[in-house]
Amino acid sequence: MRAAPGRATVRALKITAAMLAAGLCSCTLQEGSEIAPYLNFIERNKRHSVPVTTAAFQESFQAASEFLKKNPHGKVVKDLRGRIIRELHIAFLLNALDSRELTVKTLYSRTHSGYTEKKISLTDPQAGEFFALLLFPDKAAAQYPAIVGLHGHGGAPDTGIGIAMAREGFAVALIYFRAMNGGRAEKTSTEKLYANGFTLMGLRVYETLLLVKYLKSAGFIDPGRIGIMGHSGGTSVARLVSWLNPGFYAAAYDMRVSFLRRFEDRPEGVHCETIPALAYYDPQINDLAALPFYAREFRYGYAGPGEQRELVRFFKDNLAQSVPPGERRFRSLSLSGISPVEPPAASPFTAALVAYLEAAVGKVKAALKRAAGAKESAGERGLHSEVAGPAANSPEVRAERCFILAGGSNKELALGACQSAVYEAYSGKGKISPASRMRASAASFESYKLLKALERGEEAYETLLWTVKNAPSAWPGLPAAEAALEDTVLTGPARVTGVSSGAINGGI
Repeated sequence: MRAAPGRATVRALKITAAMLAAGLCSCTLQEGSEIAPYLNFIERNKRHSVPVTTAAFQESFQAASEFLKKNPHGKVVKDLRGRIIRELHIAFLLNALDSRELTVKTLYSRTHSGYTEKKISLTDPQAGEFFALLLFPDKAAAQYPAIVGLHGHGGAPDTGIGIAMAREGFAVALIYFRAMNGGRAEKTSTEKLYANGFTLMGLRVYETLLLVKYLKSAGFIDPGRIGIMGHSGGTSVARLVSWLNPGFYAAAYDMRVSFLRRFEDRPEGVHCETIPALAYYDPQINDLAALPFYAREFRYGYAGPGEQRELVRFFKDNLAQSVPPGERRFRSLSLSGISPVEPPAASPFTAALVAYLEAAVGKVKAALKRAAGAKESAGERGLHSEVAGPAANSPEVRAERCFILAGGSNKELALGACQSAVYEAYSGKGKISPASRMRASAASFESYKLLKALERGEEAYETLLWTVKNAPSAWPGLPAAEAALEDTVLTGPARVTGVSSGAINGGI
């Protein structure tokens, strides 16, 4: 028996009928019902509106595109969280997130082999009514670890992976995103929100945070064991939500964000991931090493050999017990079997610099141990601030972490650390020191080699170009980088990887 629609849904249907009758939308009733909640949002928040013209949007898109072609490492800001909130224009939503009333109703509950399925509706004064699917293990527990799952364009909650996770002991919350089909509903919603200074991506982020808010308040979920994963366009949402620090302890993504992404081959053009002002920070947003919890990139669609088994293992390792982020990160490094004081033989650093960095990383290890052993009463914020403080985020330590991880088996983790080292070196105000340029050049060259090993040819080529262009003449690794560039130019970037740009982008 189908549940009766809520008030918000009824209102949306009425608005849709009015839009169709007035000729304001050449869309179907279904498309109109997906657009209506966002029109409601615009009407409700006129006082927060900051109108943007089509010409201004096109100009900002072109400016960001040209900048990133010349500067593949993008821009870096100290407060990335604040910048994301500003560019999505959601500060007024987040300020009252905890106090704003959220109504949750169970629409149905079904029992299957190994798990139970529930569909819920969530109604918020700003977001309206939206839906999520909850999957629970059949084994009773006082509290379950939870995973928030975000689907991509043209999709719906991925019950295939979700069911596997539920059978492994996780509660899985799978959101139903509205207007995420890449068609007229998404184009219209994106354009109308953008014209008023809002973004569809910002509301997807807000809806996800509402679902997290519900999970944290539910007695059957352990708030100290919540993770997030995204597929395709859902990964873009997941990466942004991760930077807003809602209390995750692990994250899995299957592609890298690009906020200049458009449907170039379709008349619809723009969609929720087209945010030029945020595109400058794509590389920093993609930086796994800077997150305050353990995150990992998987193959697109989690479709590689044994990929789903590895995904389950990843979340089991990182959500096994409720522990502080500092302890979890230290444990993850220890389990990787990488020694932080024995660099590989082929070092891109001078002996003096290696000795200096070894001493620096020793201080970080001590800080991580202190964070791991701190009392729970200190709170997650205190632990985070100790782990992510100046010592752990300094250019020297980030370069050392790049150097260490590059000798291990987890190339994605190493790549995140190396790119992070480059960003940090160039993010400070004023002139960069010669020592910092040396470290950044070495880390950038390591990034090139890792990208090449990961068969991401175009990115590898752009990174190598940047390395050679910005390296100081005294850097010992410059001859090797120049030789690699000469060889790459002669053979062509495609020969490095054999991967097309479409495969690199990983879909939408």
